[in-house]
Amino acid sequence: MNIRQKSFLAVMALAATSIAPAITLAETNDPGPGMVTRVDKVSVDQMGKVPMLQVFANGNAYDTVTNTNMTVMYSAGVTCKSLWDVHYLEAVLGEGISFADVYSKKVQNQTFGLMQDTIVPWGVDSGEKEIYVTGRSLSGPVPAQVKQAAINVCNAEAQKVANQQNISVGKAMSEARAVNLPKSGWLAENFRLQAWTTCSKPSITNESWFFVYDGAPTIRAQCNAKPYSEGIGKDNMPNQMGNAFMITDVALSASQTSYTGSCPKKITLFGEVTANQAGSTEYQWSVGNAVMPAIKMDFTKAQTRKIKRELTIEEDYDRTWTLRTKGPGQKMSNALQINVNCTAAASSELKLAPSDPKPPIPPLKASPVPSGKKSDLTPGETITIGNQTGNWGSTLAVSGQSSTDKRGSACGFRMVYPVKNIGSGDAANAFQSRLFTDSTLHTGTINELGAGQSRNVSGTIYLPNGDHTVRVFVDHSDQEPESNEQNNENRILVQVTDCGEQRSR
Repeated sequence: MNIRQKSFLAVMALAATSIAPAITLAETNDPGPGMVTRVDKVSVDQMGKVPMLQVFANGNAYDTVTNTNMTVMYSAGVTCKSLWDVHYLEAVLGEGISFADVYSKKVQNQTFGLMQDTIVPWGVDSGEKEIYVTGRSLSGPVPAQVKQAAINVCNAEAQKVANQQNISVGKAMSEARAVNLPKSGWLAENFRLQAWTTCSKPSITNESWFFVYDGAPTIRAQCNAKPYSEGIGKDNMPNQMGNAFMITDVALSASQTSYTGSCPKKITLFGEVTANQAGSTEYQWSVGNAVMPAIKMDFTKAQTRKIKRELTIEEDYDRTWTLRTKGPGQKMSNALQINVNCTAAASSELKLAPSDPKPPIPPLKASPVPSGKKSDLTPGETITIGNQTGNWGSTLAVSGQSSTDKRGSACGFRMVYPVKNIGSGDAANAFQSRLFTDSTLHTGTINELGAGQSRNVSGTIYLPNGDHTVRVFVDHSDQEPESNEQNNENRILVQVTDCGEQRSR
């Protein structure tokens, strides 16, 4: 550990003492064995003074937040591997972006969050192998959802005190209290503290590796006292907040949550939203990081209303669905994992279907070159996973007994496959080859590949028991111009067994 790192950690230790209660710091990233990346570690942590929202009650319940802006203090750091320098470092407070999204060629031009603080601008060679900053801040307007969360937590706290002490809510509100906003619902999913970074060389600024660190910041609500006097009236009755319209429960179920067989497969999601009396709310379906448009729902009395959503699934599918409401008593349902494994029909060979975003994979034959010599990148014929080798387009049975380690229910398997340049020209640009199912399993970087040459991509991938359609996409970010862009993809059905018997090493 060098002097700069020691000083950084010392400042962090002092800064953490001003946070009450303690903040759970984001973990430092470790890409893991076999991951080809120029970033060694990157971290982001909240520090310093916790932002406080001032909440007041104009009526019989808390209903107003006076803050218009807020500031979150943080520290961040990145360490690059080998000879690479920091070419981008930014902290973001806002909506999360999935790991797969960062492979877009235009990602560096997108707005990542509601609040941003750029430490090293995009494509600028800092000349530093590692950068650690502290005492930085993210500032901006308080989102409406954060204000509503502060109002909700103050009302819930007043009701809890009233119930515990058997007093009216009005009396409970006569004493000021400070409480933390819960790190759940909209706050957990859309107001995350993150760090984005890339390490590169001065001559290769178009290549990047981003890593995201999510975690809702600690925000406190100051529930200010409301004047109170003894007397008879609904202000002095316990549980009077029950007189306001409130969503009390949201639940989600499905006709099936797990399925293996022929596709397309139809699955129906069933939602139940319960309100305490007549009123209106809005509900939203959510899958992964995507949130659907809000739909209005009216209640004519205290009741449970049922809704449903039809899914038509045509290929392997593994997604988490939730249902949420907005407004008074905003709630989120239980998370529902939908897993569909589409099997090949009456054949041990996997029949390739058209993949998104490119058309079906034709024979490995280069298209005519309009002018000049160009590369033509394609995956080789085989892939090895664990101790088994199979051809792309077939089925590969892999036992967990050949795994190297475990992460949760998934076994780690060493993986290797060749990437070829069958074109007449060299691939002068560095490019990436991505291996994925519904999420990224591994991404390898190949700096250059001459005409007629082949190079292996290797690493460790993690798969649980079951059938998995593993796809490969060579040059998925279109970093290398090719004579034929239609032969960059392929897939194989990997059947994993005995993973539960393999213990972590």
